[in-house]
Amino acid sequence: PELILFQILKTLIMRAFASVLALAGLASANYRSGEVKTWETFTYGRFTVRMQGSGKSGTVGSFFTYWNGPNWSQEGWNEIDVELVPSIYGNPMSTNIIWQWQQQDQQYCWGFQPGTDWHEYVVEWTPESVRWLIDGNECRKREGSDDVHFLRKGQNLMMNFWTPTFQGWGDNFSDYGMPFFTRYDYVKVEKYNSSTGGFEPHWTDNFDSFDASRWQKSDGWGFGDNSSTFYASQVYTENGALVLKMDH
Repeated sequence: PELILFQILKTLIMRAFASVLALAGLASANYRSGEVKTWETFTYGRFTVRMQGSGKSGTVGSFFTYWNGPNWSQEGWNEIDVELVPSIYGNPMSTNIIWQWQQQDQQYCWGFQPGTDWHEYVVEWTPESVRWLIDGNECRKREGSDDVHFLRKGQNLMMNFWTPTFQGWGDNFSDYGMPFFTRYDYVKVEKYNSSTGGFEPHWTDNFDSFDASRWQKSDGWGFGDNSSTFYASQVYTENGALVLKMDH
């Protein structure tokens, strides 16, 4: 009986130790990264960024608009995305409209390979269409559809750098060589003129310094399907660019 009891206790201890190691592994898989959003909100407009992705599999660098309330609800979801997803080999730029109840209308810009090169990305948003451009060339246009017509809320302009945990986008991730970086050379905002159907200059930020009156840094939060937490310390300007830094 003593031997049996010893074996039972040994098994329980080994299982408990394995659980502790597993939890430690999960904890070590959490990363620190950065996110910013404008204080100002926009309903329609032309949004331009010159951006350098990390080129690292299992990460996402983004430029997007997002409705964050007041009275936020999933039913009222409004979001337009540009996302660089290196794990999607051959088609790493994703465009998306996320709308009512988090429905998604996602499509890749086929054959575009940004790597770690600088490129200019544009989102044009009007009451009737959303258009995505890369270096002045249209890669997608969504026009007259239910999702476009649902985009009526004032949205913040946002940028973040994160680590998806779901299959596909999170594939082949390795933290070897961290820190990783996503950089933004400039952001330009043009307002939509409903009378002319065109766009008018509003502001440009060249990131010679961090303008806290224009941008707010996320600090101590993340979201689901993402193993990164955003901290203000991971956001800074350097050599005329906004930097989002990812590390342990």
